[in-house]
Amino acid sequence: EHAQRIEMNIHNAILKYGIISQNDEEYFAYEVSCFEEKEKPLFIDDANVPSLLSIPLIGYRGAQGTEDHIGKVYNNTRKRVWSEANAYFFSGRVLSGIGSPHTRSQFVWPMSVIVRGLTSLVVQERWECIEAVMGADGNTNLVHESVHASDSMRFTRAWFA
Repeated sequence: EHAQRIEMNIHNAILKYGIISQNDEEYFAYEVSCFEEKEKPLFIDDANVPSLLSIPLIGYRGAQGTEDHIGKVYNNTRKRVWSEANAYFFSGRVLSGIGSPHTRSQFVWPMSVIVRGLTSLVVQERWECIEAVMGADGNTNLVHESVHASDSMRFTRAWFA
């Protein structure tokens, strides 16, 4: 009962503060300020989990594909996350995906591509994600922390996975 009250409080706070409305579209904010109401909510996404893209994986109500309000907001968020609307989205000859403020510009985290595949409802998109990660290994047969979007031989943490 106590946990359910906490869940409801979090859900209500997300509805009140965590949804951005812009151009007749609603999407989740990555971060909001509890100090400044005038401060614009931040829209980016992180390459890791938890993230906006991983919402269905972490069990938040209204997963992708549902037609309720939260489902629609998630679907809009998913499209924005995987676009130039996300300052950490990079696309190149080798890989498209989400990078991080913790790695250099133009470096995509394969984890973001994996999360995209895991949360996709489209089988073809899942396969594309698998093929993209496999093709971005820098000839090491390993998954790296991050890979340059246009050069798979440039990567971080060779030992990552």
